[in-house]
Amino acid sequence: MTYSLLAVALALSLLILAILTAIAFKLRGWFWNIHTDIASLHRALEASKEEVRARIAAATLEIINANSLNQLGQTFPVFLGGWSVDAFLGRWLIQHLVEERPKCILELGSGSSTVLIARSLQLLGEADTAHIVVDHEVKYLGITRDISQLNGVADNVEFLHCPLENYASVDKLWYGGLIERLGAHKIDLLIIDGPPGPLQPMSRYPALPLLMEHLAEHCTIVLDDAVREEEQEIARRWINENPGFELTVSFDGHGLAILKR
Repeated sequence: MTYSLLAVALALSLLILAILTAIAFKLRGWFWNIHTDIASLHRALEASKEEVRARIAAATLEIINANSLNQLGQTFPVFLGGWSVDAFLGRWLIQHLVEERPKCILELGSGSSTVLIARSLQLLGEADTAHIVVDHEVKYLGITRDISQLNGVADNVEFLHCPLENYASVDKLWYGGLIERLGAHKIDLLIIDGPPGPLQPMSRYPALPLLMEHLAEHCTIVLDDAVREEEQEIARRWINENPGFELTVSFDGHGLAILKR
């Protein structure tokens, strides 16, 4: 009888030990999962803090750039951001004009950049620079012309209305009649902010193949909105098809893809 009680007690002890061991393993797994979750949450919080810091730094720099652009002394406001060029492109353009002094500038897409460029050229005394601005929308070309007039720089800009038409060589809509109207101009600085991206796939791709013959031997091409994957693909295709160019990409603001030859 005594041995039977001892056996039962031993069995119960072993059962309790087994249960406690199982509970301990479950608790260990539970605590490990909590530790892992806390570590993941910590990493996510750190990443979020870094992203917030980066966004604050970028916004601060854009404000600084925008305030600096105001030193051009426009008499009528020129708006940046949104559908217009941002302060990062505005700053880049002014620095490029000061350093390179291009003699022929072509803008595909009119707007705030037109006034910034024209005013900068005026301050630099570059009266002989050809500054050509193209838009397929007569309304927006007119608005740009009006703002340029209000700022006293319209006389230094050639405004071209070029409705879109299909170019079979690239199978895209692009600025009709532009190539013929460029005449003997050799473009030192080409700024591409049109046609609109949603218009068609790879909407801005035609610019380089169609204007290649009008580019100066040493030239710079600026593709705006390079944070978009489609614009990045356009820049990659241009580089692959034209090995004489070098590409740099900035993801500040709307993003810039800059090709130089």
